[in-house]
Amino acid sequence: PIKLRLGVGSSGYSGLWKGLAEDLVRSTASDRKLGRFAVGWYEVDARPFNLLAENVIDISVTCHLLSQKTALAQGVASRRECCFRDHWVLGGPKRNPAGLVTDGSQSIFELLSTLFIAGICTSGASPSIHFLTKFDASAANVKESNLWSTIGQAPWSDIHSSWYHRYVNTSPKALEVAAQMQEYTLIEGGTWLAADAETRENMMVFKRGGDDEKDPLLCPVHALVGTNATNKELAEEFLEWVIEAEGQKLIQAFAINGIPLYTEAPVSLRRLSWFYHHSDMDLV
Repeated sequence: PIKLRLGVGSSGYSGLWKGLAEDLVRSTASDRKLGRFAVGWYEVDARPFNLLAENVIDISVTCHLLSQKTALAQGVASRRECCFRDHWVLGGPKRNPAGLVTDGSQSIFELLSTLFIAGICTSGASPSIHFLTKFDASAANVKESNLWSTIGQAPWSDIHSSWYHRYVNTSPKALEVAAQMQEYTLIEGGTWLAADAETRENMMVFKRGGDDEKDPLLCPVHALVGTNATNKELAEEFLEWVIEAEGQKLIQAFAINGIPLYTEAPVSLRRLSWFYHHSDMDLV
């Protein structure tokens, strides 16, 4: 029977949470109280806290910071922990029709400004330049919207902006379609590294986030335990294991084709859930 239900987005597709869950099942195999059980994964890219509030899932994993704060403030979640760090990636076709700088010297905001102008100037032309957005209120969609807003643009607000490709599907599928259609896109670094060779064959990374807390492309991934979780004790135990040394070691070692997908959660961001829950300070 399923005794722990995880709501996970992009990091679920990479296989990380499957590995973490399998380790949990193995480590509790001798626990007679628990008995044999399974961990269920619910595919959640957008609005994960609806499922948490409805007690469909016990743990929600997301990098949507504002939603995390709301979930704690409204009592939907009782605990929040930083589990690891992903990094946003601006990817696009290797032929680079927008002429983006490729040496890493420009900021994400400068690159998006170039993309915006190129998209507008080639709209309706052949060939034209396109940007694919995950138009689904997911963390990727929210992050991308914030980046556009920072440079004073809101391409989603203009229904005639044909260069801005609104696409609703999972992160891996969005990247696959962007590769097929030779479009630029913002995607999670873990999704990029986990993509198949064919998808990445004609794509390249123009900007990738780092671990600097001020980097706009840093993507800290948090897990929240539902206040009304069906098996709250097990959910707490699992989250505790993830943020401790053994879980962090597994996260750091998780790699595809020899390339690590994620970096560990900084110690300074662990066990802050109660502090932020009972204060007016912003989440980090």
